[in-house]
Order: sequence, then C-alpha cells, then structure tokens
Amino acid sequence: MKKRYVLKRKSRFFGITAAILLLLLICTYVSSVHANEDKSYKIIRVEKGDTLWDIAVRYKKQGDIRKYIHKLMEINNLKDGKIYAGDQLLIPQ
Repeated sequence: MKKRYVLKRKSRFFGITAAILLLLLICTYVSSVHANEDKSYKIIRVEKGDTLWDIAVRYKKQGDIRKYIHKLMEINNLKDGKIYAGDQLLIPQ
C-alpha cells in the first residue's frame, strides 16, 4: 500500500510557493527591461589612416580598449579588424 502525503502546514507551503513565483516574476521582468534598452549610436565615417584602435581611443572614455574594439566589431558586423576609408561605423554613446 502506498503512503500518502498530507500537508500539515498548508499556509507555509502556499507562502513559499507564492514567494518563489514572485521571485521568478521579478527576475523575468528585470531581464526583459535590460534586454530592451534602447541603445543610441553615432555614425562616423572612417578617414584614411584610421584604425579600430584609433577610433576606440577617440570615443572610449575609460575601461579596456580591447573590449570596446570587440564591441565595435560586434555592432558593425566586422569579421576582422579591417576597415577602409569611407566606411561608416556605428559608435555606441
């Protein structure tokens, strides 16, 4: 014969369940808010002799330049670091 489980403290069970659901809803809301942030970009034209490093130094105020260059490459769909005079790049602001 199978043993049946009986909830002796139903209020605690429902309280914990409600708290877990509330935490899940909060986490979902926070992640959706951060995922939908509008990012503003500035469009620049690459001049003769410019490199991604030069552009990153010009527009990055602080932090690691290499991470900023990687971000520039992702935003502009660059497979390598080659840019040419006349190209237009999106720069995050």
